[in-house]
Amino acid sequence: MIPQLTLSRTEVYDLNNAMKWAPNGTLVLNTVSDLTFLLPKYTKEDIKTADKLFERKSVTLQSLPANPFLSQSFDDERTSTLLTSQDAVIEIMEWSPMFQNVCYLAVLTNEGSVLVFKDGEIFANLTTTGEFTSQKDFDRYRVHSLGWLSHHGRLLIIQGTHSGDLRISDALTGEEVDVVCVCNSPIVMIKTCESQIFAVSSSNAIYMIHGSEVQQIKDASRYLVYDMCPHETFILYTEPFRITKREFIKRIAPVSVKTTFATPTRIVPSNKDILVVSNSGSVKIDSSFNLVEDNIIEPVLSKRLKAWNRKYNDYNTKTITLNKLGLDLNYNGNVLAVIYEMKEDKVFKYKIASERSYPIVFIPLGNNLGGDGSSLTKFHEFKITGFTSETTATTTDVDYSVDLPSFIRDYVFHDGEITELASQNLIYNNKNSQIRKRYARLLVSYIDKNKLDIKNTIDRAVVTSLRYMAQLPIDDEVDNVAINSGAFTETFDFKKEQDSDTLVSHSDHIWQRCCLTFLPILTPHVLYDPATESRAIDISRNSDNEYGFFTEALLQNTEICIYSGCVFIPK
Repeated sequence: MIPQLTLSRTEVYDLNNAMKWAPNGTLVLNTVSDLTFLLPKYTKEDIKTADKLFERKSVTLQSLPANPFLSQSFDDERTSTLLTSQDAVIEIMEWSPMFQNVCYLAVLTNEGSVLVFKDGEIFANLTTTGEFTSQKDFDRYRVHSLGWLSHHGRLLIIQGTHSGDLRISDALTGEEVDVVCVCNSPIVMIKTCESQIFAVSSSNAIYMIHGSEVQQIKDASRYLVYDMCPHETFILYTEPFRITKREFIKRIAPVSVKTTFATPTRIVPSNKDILVVSNSGSVKIDSSFNLVEDNIIEPVLSKRLKAWNRKYNDYNTKTITLNKLGLDLNYNGNVLAVIYEMKEDKVFKYKIASERSYPIVFIPLGNNLGGDGSSLTKFHEFKITGFTSETTATTTDVDYSVDLPSFIRDYVFHDGEITELASQNLIYNNKNSQIRKRYARLLVSYIDKNKLDIKNTIDRAVVTSLRYMAQLPIDDEVDNVAINSGAFTETFDFKKEQDSDTLVSHSDHIWQRCCLTFLPILTPHVLYDPATESRAIDISRNSDNEYGFFTEALLQNTEICIYSGCVFIPK
């Protein structure tokens, strides 16, 4: 296990919403005055601290778009008072599942704004706009909770409202898909499992929603629901001083176990056991649903506390406690990230943000809960734990009837076999040929099944190269193709058997191939993959050749290198 990552010169909020870990490996932290993204990166260096695996990026909260409600005037005094302008604070952060190799972050601000981020930048503003003149109208759109659902090829964002509705919309287009009336009180928490939605109301009732069908699986009570973890046939949830398991398929009485935590708690699966974690401690619930001592998280954090005391508290003159501020699991539940602080018990204390430091420790759990993660986050898992999880490439039915750009985005660059090979390629660096063959076979199959009419000379050269990479018969004569660099022109014979990485021109010059089209690269304007050192033609800066529709589709519909899963860098 590698040493921890340290977040410094900032201040972090509390346990419930301090840190979220995306399936693509990005950590986001709810810090005072800004939103801090720790973007995953690839490095060939020996890793001694986790700082080498992430790149920090911050978004200032003051730069976020203001809620248009704040500029409206309302007839009733109560609504007007509730919308008094104040400093922006992030109340909720939720990562989407992997969708077309991308993860999106939805945030809810204290002003009621709903914003979606992509790669640390604002992608969409889903805040409802319109004229509302009464509290009743406003309650239908006032958001208290957020959730995500990937369903039937669409990425859906779910907003829980003050009126007790779930507003479901397409996150990429903003189109409203459905409105489900759940109850008459605000929806304060949303979780999803497969195609089912689970919602908690402000009266602490829990509802299960499947399509338009709503089923109440827990009655309202005065005990606040801190966290819930839904499964296919049952749900776990924590309240003050207890955790409960409730079956909703079988008619079995719920089972509860008492804990010692009055403060908010989180549920963390650990193999067949369950960890219940508060800011000050944690316990384990075994497979028989009995309370036992935590032997996973607490020993690791206890070592950190002892090491800190040896270094900064030699004479035991200070009373130090380790306070957990946030935690989250990686894409498959195998690694738990915990951000914490060493808190000194003093009557008077004050630290400015630049003096603060928050370590993030990564704890292997031995889980394999499934889940779709990027190849880069699988590489990080290997660096953190020292081993790789046993995974099977996800297979999906390929739809050859879609248009070419959609096929490339959805079925080529999101192919389960290619993604799995790319993650292994980052670790072992020996999967290029297998990835190349799978990539080429998918594209050739699309061409053959749709009987594409390839007339452009460069397109024909690309298709010939694809058939060569796929080890399929070549039936086209493309032996004198001119490629222009802007300063000179070279001609190539694409039917001639050559190396997979390079191409020799008629003038006996050797040129590196584009990793996507397998055309020779004669221009310095390329897209570069830092992990595998692959290069692709940057079509936005290359207008010297007459590319056909097929070549343009390959070069215009990718941001990620298929050989590593890393984002291309323009060079």
